[in-house]
Amino acid sequence: MLSVPYAKYSETSGDALTGGTGIHIANGAINNTGDLSNINEQQNLNVNGNQLSISGGNTVTLPTGTTYTAGTGIQINGNSINALDPSPTNEIQSLNVNGNQLSITCFLNYPAYKPIHIT
Repeated sequence: MLSVPYAKYSETSGDALTGGTGIHIANGAINNTGDLSNINEQQNLNVNGNQLSISGGNTVTLPTGTTYTAGTGIQINGNSINALDPSPTNEIQSLNVNGNQLSITCFLNYPAYKPIHIT
């Protein structure tokens, strides 16, 4: 097997590598000599109210979010928002078929619905 002159040259030329803190370089191998523990990075997150904390660390205050106020006909219960409709008559509508046209009756002062052509 023949070696390429440039590759052989690059093995010994250029800047020598120097390992920083926790790094050891020897015989073409780079090794981590710093923190070798596989358990000391384990941390726990905890939420208490709007406080988020990490074990062995600090605590941050989470935003409380938007506060909503129920208006007329709206009910808010926790994360549930419901529309209340006390009128039992305002949804009463009729579907009509006249030949090949389907229409729906309108209520109150809303504009009349356009008939749908059925084929």
